[in-house]
Amino acid sequence: MKILVVDDEKSIVDNLFSTISERYEADIVTANSISEIIEEKVNVSGADIAFVDIQIKDDNGINLGCYLQQKYPEMHLVFISGYPEKVTDVFLSLSAMGFIDKPIRKEKVYAYIDKAMNQSNEDYFCSSVYGHKTEFHKNNIIFIESSKKVLKIHTTGGVAEVVGKLDDVEKQFEKQFVRCHKSYLVNLKYISCRRLMTFVLINKEEINISRTYKNEAIEKYNRYRGGVLI
Repeated sequence: MKILVVDDEKSIVDNLFSTISERYEADIVTANSISEIIEEKVNVSGADIAFVDIQIKDDNGINLGCYLQQKYPEMHLVFISGYPEKVTDVFLSLSAMGFIDKPIRKEKVYAYIDKAMNQSNEDYFCSSVYGHKTEFHKNNIIFIESSKKVLKIHTTGGVAEVVGKLDDVEKQFEKQFVRCHKSYLVNLKYISCRRLMTFVLINKEEINISRTYKNEAIEKYNRYRGGVLI
């Protein structure tokens, strides 16, 4: 497990480092400025969870959170602040796992790490092809196309074909994906807009919305766009 801690207060960084080390065998990476991460002076790739202070000397922690979420979509974000009123900004700006107010309590840190570890196991769709196991992280899947028993997985890195059932993937990723057709399952985060009977994706592709799935698909899309999908 790899954990990132970003805070410009040395006492907070030291506190989190010792707190995490008490319970977990983790590779803990620390930074005291956003520039260290943007300029890649600190290697944050592969971090499972990041604890980020909202108020950092050289920028805003929420801006860093947006950067991390775009570059490392599988990374879980937990924000830290001495100002509880900032929690609204966090959840309006991006999909954060949680918020910890100062002074930091160990129980909260442990609860978020455990939650991240459990979710990470659930965030991958796994399939075996010719005896080789293939994993796809849900945040990297744009949409899935089904034809008989073959699933064509369209990801941010390309397209792959595996054996599986669309129904099984839908059950696993129910909250983040929308079934708009018997043959299509679409990641809500990659939908740019909706036309009358199609979803337009950020890569400009259009996915048909069938009459059978229309009402449920549009309702789920609207709830997601409104930020109330839970």
